[in-house]
Amino acid sequence: MKARRNEIDSAISFVRNTALRRPIASLRASAAARNAAGALRVVLTASCRGYRDDQLPDLLSHAIFDIAAVRVRFPFDFGTLACFHSGDEEAAGDDPFVLMLERAAQRTGHAKEVQELYADVELLYDDIERPQAISPADWFVEMDDSNARVYYAAQHAFHAR
Repeated sequence: MKARRNEIDSAISFVRNTALRRPIASLRASAAARNAAGALRVVLTASCRGYRDDQLPDLLSHAIFDIAAVRVRFPFDFGTLACFHSGDEEAAGDDPFVLMLERAAQRTGHAKEVQELYADVELLYDDIERPQAISPADWFVEMDDSNARVYYAAQHAFHAR
C-alpha cells in the first residue's frame, strides 16, 4: 500500500509542478491544477491514515478552500501565496490563512477573486453533504501568468536572503 500511495503522490506532484511551466502557466487551468493537487494530497494522506483524527477538521477546511479555488477559477494557488503570509506580526485571534489571502488581494489587485472564493467556500460549507458540480469551463483560455510570476519571485526572494 505504501508503494501505491507514493506512486499516486508522485503523480500529484507532477501535476502540481508542471502547472508552473510554460506554456501551461498562462492557462486558466494552471492554478486550478495546483489547487486540485492540494485537495488530492489531503484526501490521499487521510485515506492512508496519515493524519490524526483531531487534525481532520482543519484539513477538511483547507481542502474545501482548494476545491472552491478550482470551482471559481481562482488565479493563484495557495502555496504561491505563502509569500504573503503574515508570520507572527498579526494578532493571535486572526486566522493567518485569511490574513494571507487579504494581503495577497491588496498587493496583487485580485480582491474581487478573493471575495468570489469566500462566497464559494461558504456555499460548499452550507451544503457539504451534497456534491457541487464544477461548471464546464474555459480552462484553456489564456490569462496572465501571475501565479507563476509570484511563485518564481517568492522563490528568488527566499534564495537571495
